[in-house]
Amino acid sequence: MGPSGRSLRATSRAVTRFLGQRFREFRCRLHKFYKKARSDRQRREKQYDGVSLEDWENITTWFETDKFKKLSVQNKGNRAKKIVHHRGGSKSFSNHREEKRDPETRQEPSMIEFYRMMYFNAGKGWDSHVAEENYNKMLEIKSQPLEEASEPRTEDEISKMVLGKKLGYNRGLGHGVEPLSSSSTYRNSEVEELRRRA
Repeated sequence: MGPSGRSLRATSRAVTRFLGQRFREFRCRLHKFYKKARSDRQRREKQYDGVSLEDWENITTWFETDKFKKLSVQNKGNRAKKIVHHRGGSKSFSNHREEKRDPETRQEPSMIEFYRMMYFNAGKGWDSHVAEENYNKMLEIKSQPLEEASEPRTEDEISKMVLGKKLGYNRGLGHGVEPLSSSSTYRNSEVEELRRRA
């Protein structure tokens, strides 16, 4: 498979994950609305704005299943274990990176600087000591002297070393923020051309 095919597959995976995330966020809003009702009857009769009564009945039936209740408890436990929370609100990391491009060069912030933007606030400081430690570790690795004839590590490699990585997802940096690898930089011109056409 050529570079274009790999790029399309990667894009397709990123879009599917992003849409899945948006769907889960919407389902979460529906569930919060559902839980606010004072009685079972009120939950069924007063549907969420923009959702048909028929769809709302199906949704409330799903919320009442043992499978959903078990999943809900499990997810709540997982969220409680999370020790680092970004300061970007509900907006996607991709949107934040786009907004934080340099207005003149259109260059996105580096991976390490973007991490700082997402977890540090001038008024409130770092989200947590773990976020600050992660940032300092990345800076420390970046500043380490190179061995003779060795290539410097990219910020992408450094962020993966410190934060870890899942397929198509950089921990602490979200979906769709992974830059093209050094072996794939020839695609930059193709990507920029597509952006101009869009």
